[in-house]
Amino acid sequence: MSHSVLLVDDDKAFLEETKEALSLNGYEILTAQDGETARKIISKRHPDVALIDKKLPDVDGQDFISEAKKESKNTSFIVMTAYASLDSSINAFKEKIDDYILKPASIEFIGERINLLLKEKEEQNTILRYSESKYRRLLSLIPAVVYETSVVDNNTDNNTLYVNEKVEELFGFKQSEWLADGSLWFRQVYPADKDKAIDKFEQIKKQGKFECEYRMLHKDKETIKWIKDVGISLRGGDGKEITITGIMIDITERKLREERNEMLSCVVKDMLEGVIITDTENIIRYFNEAAVRMYGYKEEDLLGKNLSFLVSELSPNLVLQGERSSEEYMAKRRDGSAFAAHFSLFPLRDCSGKISGKVVIISDIGEKRLLEDELRRSAQKLESAIEEKTWEIKKTLAGLKEANKKLRRFDALKSEFMDYVAHEIINPLWMVQGILSSRLQSFEENASQEQKESLRVISQQIDRLLNFTENMLDISKIESGQLPIKVKEINLASIFENVKEAFKLSLEKKKIVLRIAAERPSKQIFSDEDMLIRILMNLVDNAVKYTPSGNGIEVRAYGQNGSFRIEIMNQGTFLTKEECSRIFDKFVRIFAEKERGTGLGLSLVKEMVGALSGNIWVDSEEGLGTTFTIEFPVDIRNKSKQEKQE
Repeated sequence: MSHSVLLVDDDKAFLEETKEALSLNGYEILTAQDGETARKIISKRHPDVALIDKKLPDVDGQDFISEAKKESKNTSFIVMTAYASLDSSINAFKEKIDDYILKPASIEFIGERINLLLKEKEEQNTILRYSESKYRRLLSLIPAVVYETSVVDNNTDNNTLYVNEKVEELFGFKQSEWLADGSLWFRQVYPADKDKAIDKFEQIKKQGKFECEYRMLHKDKETIKWIKDVGISLRGGDGKEITITGIMIDITERKLREERNEMLSCVVKDMLEGVIITDTENIIRYFNEAAVRMYGYKEEDLLGKNLSFLVSELSPNLVLQGERSSEEYMAKRRDGSAFAAHFSLFPLRDCSGKISGKVVIISDIGEKRLLEDELRRSAQKLESAIEEKTWEIKKTLAGLKEANKKLRRFDALKSEFMDYVAHEIINPLWMVQGILSSRLQSFEENASQEQKESLRVISQQIDRLLNFTENMLDISKIESGQLPIKVKEINLASIFENVKEAFKLSLEKKKIVLRIAAERPSKQIFSDEDMLIRILMNLVDNAVKYTPSGNGIEVRAYGQNGSFRIEIMNQGTFLTKEECSRIFDKFVRIFAEKERGTGLGLSLVKEMVGALSGNIWVDSEEGLGTTFTIEFPVDIRNKSKQEKQE
C-alpha cells in the first residue's frame, strides 16, 4: 500500500528536490509552503507522515502541530529545525511529535528517517489490529451488550464508538443501525423508565461510574426487555465530552421471576387457608397470616420450630420422598381449643428439581363438617319428602290411568252415539224433509196460505236441525281425528267466485255489496278445497247475517311469510273483547235476539281451520266493524310432515 507524505517548508527549492527524491521510494508526496495550506491538506487527506519546518512564515510549528493532531489523529509528525539547542526548541513540544531532524540534513537521511518511522508505525498498527481483533472476539463471547459511547454533559444524543453484535440479539437492531443513530438508545428506553435511564448521567457526574436497571423496547415495538446497565466514564480534556464504557445485561427472566414471586407472595399472604413452608428437616421457615389466625401463635412462636409442634400425626417424610399427602386431623390452637383441619402436603423443589422442603396447606373444616351434617339431615328430609311425593304421584298416576280408561270408554260411547245419530236421526229427517218438499209442491195450488206457511216453518226447523246435527258430527270427527283431509292444488280465485255466487240472492235482498280483493299467490297452494269452501261459506254467511242492510262486506287474500291470509270484514257490527274471546266456543251465540242459530258454526270453523294447520282470530273496532282473519300454510303437506316428526 502506498504511503502519503506531506512536506511543509517555505523553501521552494528544498520542497521540489525532496519531493523528487522521496517519490522514488513509491510515496505520494504532498507539499505546502505555509501553515494554512498544510492544515487544509491534513484535514482532507490525512497523510501518514508530515515533515514540517519548525519555523513557518504564518504560524509557529508548535501551535500548528497541536491543532493538526486534532484534525488527523493517525498522522505522524517529524519536525525539522536549524537550532542546535534542543532545550529551546524541540523539548518545548517533543511529546507532541514522533521525530525530529536537525538542519542541514541530506535527503537520504530524511528518507531513512521517514522509512524508519513508517516501518515502526506499520508494526504498531499490526500489533494494534491484532489486539483489537482479540478484544472484539472476546467481547463477542460476552452474553451481554458491550458498548462505548461519547456524550457531552447530560445530552441523551450520543456518538456510539463501539457496540458488539449482541445488540441485535437483545434489541433487534444491527450494529450498523446502532452506530449510525446517536439518539436510538434513548428512543428505545421504555417511556415510564426514561428518568431511570437519565439517572446514569447524574451518577457519572458524582462518582465516575453508574449502575441502573430499566426497561427497553425491542425493535418490534412489542417485546419489552429488562436490562442492567453498568459502566464507567472518562472525561475528556475539555471537561465536557465524556467517554462511557458500559455493559447492558438482559435481566428480563430475573425480573419476571421476581414479579411472579411477589404475586405468589401476595396470593399466599391473602389466602383464607393457612400456608406453612418448611425445609427438609421439617423446620418452619414461613407461615401466612391465615395460619397465624388459625393457631393463635405469633411469628416468633413458630419460626424455627419443628412442624410437629403444630401437629404430630402428620407423615411429612412421605413428602420428602416426592409424594403428596392429604389427611384430616384435629388440630389444637394456642389456647388449647381444638378444630377439625384438612392438611395437604406438597414437595417444594428448587431450580434443579431437588426437593428442598415442603408446603403445607391447612383448611379449617369445622364449618364444613357442620354444613355436611346439615346437608345430610336435609338430604334425609328430602329423601322422605321424595318418597312421599312419589307415592302421591303413583296414586295420581293410577287415578289418571283409570280416568283415561273411562275417557276412552266415553269416546267409544260418543262415537257409537254419533253413529246412532247419523243413522237414527239424520236419515229420518232427510226423509221427512223430502216428504215436505213434495207436499209443498202438491199443495202449491190448493193449500191455504196458512198451511203453506206452516209447512215452510217445519221445513226450516228440519234444515236447522240437520245443520246442527251435521256440525256436531263434523266437530266430533275432527276432535277424534276421523275427518279425512283431502289435499290437492286449489284455485283461490275460483273458490271466491263460487262463494260470491252462492250468496248472490242474500246479498241482493239486504242490499249488501261483497268486494273480493285476492292477490295472485307467488306459490302454488295445496290444501283441502272442500273444507276451505265450508270455512269461507260459514264466515261469509255469518257476515251477511250480522251486517246491516246497505253496508258492505270485504274479503281480502294475500301471502304472508310462507303462508296466506284471508280476511272477512263486515261493516256495522261491533264485538267487545269479552265477546271476541268466546265467540269460537261451542253453543255460544252473539246477538241471539236478532238471529237464531245453533251456536256451532264458528266453533266448527275453528276446528276445521285447526285441521288445516291454520289459525283464526277476530278483531272488532267500534264504528268500523269486525274482521275475521284465517291464516294457512301455503303447502299443508310440509306442515303435516313436520307435525308427524314432532
